[in-house]
Amino acid sequence: MPKKVVIDCDPGVDDALAILLAIFSKELDVLGITTVNGNVGIDLTTENALKIVEKAGSSIPVYRGMKKPLKKPLYSSGDVHGQNGLGGITVPKSKQNVEPISATDYLIQTGRASEGEITLITLGPLTNIAVAIQKDPEAMSNYKEIISMGGGVGVGNITPVAEFNYWVDPEAAKIVFNFDLPITMLGLNATHQTVLTPNDFHFMRLVDSELGEFLAQIHTTCINAYWEFDQLMGCVPHDSLAVAVAADPSLVETVYCNVEIATDGLTRGQSVADVINAWEEKRKNSHVGITVDSERFRDFIFLTLFSDHKDEYDTYKRFLGN
Repeated sequence: MPKKVVIDCDPGVDDALAILLAIFSKELDVLGITTVNGNVGIDLTTENALKIVEKAGSSIPVYRGMKKPLKKPLYSSGDVHGQNGLGGITVPKSKQNVEPISATDYLIQTGRASEGEITLITLGPLTNIAVAIQKDPEAMSNYKEIISMGGGVGVGNITPVAEFNYWVDPEAAKIVFNFDLPITMLGLNATHQTVLTPNDFHFMRLVDSELGEFLAQIHTTCINAYWEFDQLMGCVPHDSLAVAVAADPSLVETVYCNVEIATDGLTRGQSVADVINAWEEKRKNSHVGITVDSERFRDFIFLTLFSDHKDEYDTYKRFLGN
């Protein structure tokens, strides 16, 4: 039976890929999608989520979430994701409407109805989850787990030590990590172990002219940004790792440890993961991703999105020497 999941996201190019993977995955049953301010503002993240659901040929309900962090000013990353969050390309407005209740109310409502079988996959700042926890901790405790793309062990991408999602709203991240719900944290140290290259997107175009072209186009700005900032020829599909781990936890080796979120000073937004168990007295609150089976993760991406083209993918892998 597929795993029931709710996706909280801020689309965002990598969110778009991750949402498509979740919808197409036979291992997952996406019950709903909640949006939050992050990569771009809440109006755009919500509309983008609707567009991606429509692109997948689905009608999964989308719920509009928090428009700003708990305390920090608004911030977006249009230089990576394009000013509209989808690489700057024009995508027709979705015909599907956003749901009438808020994201936080939906999260609480779904939690109340859950019997410990629903997983929360978080791909953006944790504002919605934190607000829902504050409003109804009993309902939120009914979820099975949180699988969160965010943070990192000894690495940052918005400051030397802080990853974007947790830096945007560290107060929210702190509330979530202090809550008594199992968390798997998939940070930059894990996501950086895989890259999608321009060749990968060209292959997608060849096997699926519609979906492949869409993915190639929205990732162009992202690929250009990675080359400009990191001299990397390609892009890191950060959020897709959270979806992949929800479908197959064996893709990542983790360390069960304490994670603290810094909310002050120079390290604001940092996820401090005690992978060496120096703080023995502190509660272990997170399974922190350390090692990714990168080849199987790439297989998951391609064979989930383009399941009818396994033979072509096998040929492409041989071309790459895999």
